[in-house]
Amino acid sequence: MSANQPLQSSPPAAGYRLTHWLFQPIPIDWLVYFRILFGCIILVEAYRYYPRMEMMYINPTFQFKYYGFEWVQVWPGNGMYLHIIFIGLAACCVMVGFCYRVACLLLFASFTYLFLLDQSYYLNHFYLVCTLSFLLIFLPAHRALSVDVWLRPHIHSEYAPNWTLWLLRIQIAIPYLFGAFAKMESDWLSGVPMAIMLRPDDKPEFFAELFRKPEVIYFFAYSGLLYDLLIVPTLLWRRTRWLGVIGVIIFNTTNHFLFTIGIFPWLMMFSTVLFFPPDSLRKRWLPKLKTTGAEQSARWVSGPKPIIITTLLILLLSFQFLVPFRHFLYPGHANWTEEGHRFAWHMKLRVKRATQSKFYSFSQSGELLEEYDPADYLTERQFRTMATRPDMILQFAHFLAEEYARKHHGERVLINVFAEASLNRRAPQLIIDPNVNLAAMPRNLKHADWIEPLRVPKIEMISAEGRTKLLQQQQQIEP
Repeated sequence: MSANQPLQSSPPAAGYRLTHWLFQPIPIDWLVYFRILFGCIILVEAYRYYPRMEMMYINPTFQFKYYGFEWVQVWPGNGMYLHIIFIGLAACCVMVGFCYRVACLLLFASFTYLFLLDQSYYLNHFYLVCTLSFLLIFLPAHRALSVDVWLRPHIHSEYAPNWTLWLLRIQIAIPYLFGAFAKMESDWLSGVPMAIMLRPDDKPEFFAELFRKPEVIYFFAYSGLLYDLLIVPTLLWRRTRWLGVIGVIIFNTTNHFLFTIGIFPWLMMFSTVLFFPPDSLRKRWLPKLKTTGAEQSARWVSGPKPIIITTLLILLLSFQFLVPFRHFLYPGHANWTEEGHRFAWHMKLRVKRATQSKFYSFSQSGELLEEYDPADYLTERQFRTMATRPDMILQFAHFLAEEYARKHHGERVLINVFAEASLNRRAPQLIIDPNVNLAAMPRNLKHADWIEPLRVPKIEMISAEGRTKLLQQQQQIEP
């Protein structure tokens, strides 16, 4: 190379470009908006759940625990009422930005504790709340329009790194994305689950007649799949963004009135604005930014901190995207076996009804000792949920065996269960092998070979005649 020839600079490495993009300064406005919105929604949810503490947690003598979290126990006395009040106070502190980091940490810990108390009350939107409250711990959403800024003006900032907004966007997008993947299976595409969930007999005459039409059922089933699949790119693309906003409002409002899914429609609806450009709120409603953010950008990308944050983001998102696919590691139909079904965003995907659920204890010599009525130990919600989920049936069988041993000086018994259920109006069939002693079966994350496979893997597409037949079966398979 000639001495006079200028040196050609090499293009920036991919890692540098990623870091530069992640730490690009953006207006903090939507981050602050989400902090206020999230705190307000959880405050309302705490108010809604306060009267339910006795029925859900204080009265029951048994709770179904998540694997590995058997140590999470209900507070004694009126502790559960105090706990839900504590959640409301933490949510209020997050909303106004008072002791923000500590408040987010306490909200995450207290809400996750409530979530882990009993599998019977598993809800996808509760899992989403746990995840979002965890993420908020690390987001600087308190650096504007907060009590913390009023008390400590030096922490005020008009900017935040780009990754903070995108992390929230991705977390909101995940339920949509995996909800679409979950619907790409024969049961959903047949229209049968939607035909059952619409429940026309509970609606006014006009809607009852409308919801009996196969074309309407198919519209709801397939539009739901397409909505989940396309809504995020529709919101991100400028030309279709307002069309997406209209779709979000229609979809979530319809869900609110047709199904009982708590705060989920409102959380997803009000989170839609996160997909607008970071400066859109500032351009329309707020004063122009006073600085360019160059100083913040230079500070954010210096030192080892950006590399650490980038690595943690990759690990976190990898976990979020891999866990919902774990049901593919198990044989059988996840909607039937329940293996890998939770934490996979399988939302309003199936209707599963128990037709029989009988528990028996036998002596070691095979003598029948007792037939148990689960209603003596469980609430209606606990029993209804347990009766269709093999892992919860196993837990209850272990509980009955321990109860018998406690009452009979440590004597060990065999627990056999006769449990039948119907998935999406298939003919009822055994869920588990009735000849297996569940008291001797270990509880772990491996495939349980005592779960009976689904005998009718596919169901026929819904038709006018099929819809009539489905309605006729309604009362026969009700628990």
